[in-house]
Amino acid sequence: MLTHVLLASLLIGGPAQDAQDGPRKLTVTDAISAALESNADIQIAVEGERQSAAKTQEQRSALLPNFTGTAGYVNQTINLGAQGLNLRGIPSKIGPFGRARCRCSSTSRSSISV
Repeated sequence: MLTHVLLASLLIGGPAQDAQDGPRKLTVTDAISAALESNADIQIAVEGERQSAAKTQEQRSALLPNFTGTAGYVNQTINLGAQGLNLRGIPSKIGPFGRARCRCSSTSRSSISV
């Protein structure tokens, strides 16, 4: 069965194009470019350079300031009667009134040790 499949694929696809044309002719520049592109040592060195650049950027980010912030809003009504303050002329419930709060902070390092 396997031989039938192989035979059918050869008949349908025909022989490979490179086999008919013979050896491929390259210029010196093309040969050098092909060798450099497929050289594993060069690819490993390029990847190491990328990783080194990423580490440098990560370490430099520690020198940048860090900003944080929070914000909130509260709509409040106070029941003075529940707190034991029953004064004439003053209503037992005060409000509603709103209160907004915003906090921001910044930290930065002046030096970093590596």
